[in-house]
Amino acid sequence: MKNYNFLSTTLLFILLFLTLIINGCEKDYCEKDEQQCSNEKFFAYRGEKKLTATIINYLRIRNDSVKFTDKFVELYGYPVWEKAVDIYKEDANLLFVPIYHKKKEEIETIWSFRISENILHYTPLCRDKVPDEQTWAFDYLTQIVLNRRPQSGIIFRIDSGVTTRQGWFWRRKCVQYWAGGDVEPKPYEWKQHCWWLFDGGHGGYPDPDDDVMVGHGNIPIPPGDFDPSLDTEIQKLFKGKCNLNHEDIKKLNKAYEEMRQECFYEYIDNYLKKNNVRLGNISKGNTFGQASIDEKGNLRFYDSGEIIAENLKHEWIHLFQRQYHHMTSFGNKAGMMEFELALAQDILFFVEIQGNWLEHAHSWAAWSMEYEKYQKEYMNWLKEMTADGRHYPTAIDNIRFNFFSSVFGEVSISYNRSRGYVYGNNAYTSSAIQTLFKQAKKHCNK
Repeated sequence: MKNYNFLSTTLLFILLFLTLIINGCEKDYCEKDEQQCSNEKFFAYRGEKKLTATIINYLRIRNDSVKFTDKFVELYGYPVWEKAVDIYKEDANLLFVPIYHKKKEEIETIWSFRISENILHYTPLCRDKVPDEQTWAFDYLTQIVLNRRPQSGIIFRIDSGVTTRQGWFWRRKCVQYWAGGDVEPKPYEWKQHCWWLFDGGHGGYPDPDDDVMVGHGNIPIPPGDFDPSLDTEIQKLFKGKCNLNHEDIKKLNKAYEEMRQECFYEYIDNYLKKNNVRLGNISKGNTFGQASIDEKGNLRFYDSGEIIAENLKHEWIHLFQRQYHHMTSFGNKAGMMEFELALAQDILFFVEIQGNWLEHAHSWAAWSMEYEKYQKEYMNWLKEMTADGRHYPTAIDNIRFNFFSSVFGEVSISYNRSRGYVYGNNAYTSSAIQTLFKQAKKHCNK
């Protein structure tokens, strides 16, 4: 008993000591800069959604000049960014953020954000000012934020969220609910509420003559500076602006998805991200070919019709070459690198058709009517290095690589020697695609 009392007293002392340290640290931090402490809590976000993070960033900038956070907290409370509901529509991007006030038992305010035509519109929506048919949203957020049943008695099935699409970028999120009291509902008795009905576009706004319009405003956004509808995987590579309209972004997302469905290009894409490759802007026009990536990492398509998977595949191999050789521009090696790329795509197709090239029409890199004599020799080379089309090559003969690069320079229309491309450069070997096939072989099991 004596030892037990001693242990209990010791543990109690340690707990009290730790409590004093923790409280002291928190108090000291806030006393140093109370405004900073409040702002950090207001803008705290540990999630990964770009829509949420970008909106927070713009609000921070606005708060530097307007200083609205203290008044907002006093009137409404603190935003719970992690529990926000985001919806992308064809004409706008929407975010609904629950606001928690320590003196209120339920979520009484939802901060509505809407990005449309390069303007960020935002305003607090109050429960007592929205139409009755929209108050369910406050009940839903009360349950997921505070983990308590709202006073209305409505029960939501939190794990029942269903997202449906109309087109590529117009979607709505629906949740199931039960308003029949404590009686256990039968499966078919659950009803459904959907978020697109509650888009902040009507009702719920503070009255225009309110004295304090806290948390309400418009922020201009530079064109292309923010579009969360662009695939998040593409955004990991391109850190600049996306100057494409919604229709073109749909095409780009689809082309990117199609490209990654092929294991070889999936490996390249993963390799670029693993090596922290950072690219620039995405746009149309100002390019001579179907698509190009310049020395600054800007991706350009000739027009909307060129936003296709095949053009992305071409550029992604070039990105691998650049990363492998630590280049920003190709210079006088451009011709050799174009042939290396064409050879890589010929090898991929040869393996895909398992070497049966006579049965498939294909624009092989080293073939044209005038140079038909080289066709058989070239095909034999592909057959030899891929073991009759059974797997990716483990080695590429650089003597024949150099020879066929010269043939390519004569027969290619886009990369013809007459256009200034240099071939037969012994200083440039096929080391980039040899390494690429070696690594992709492990990834794709080919």
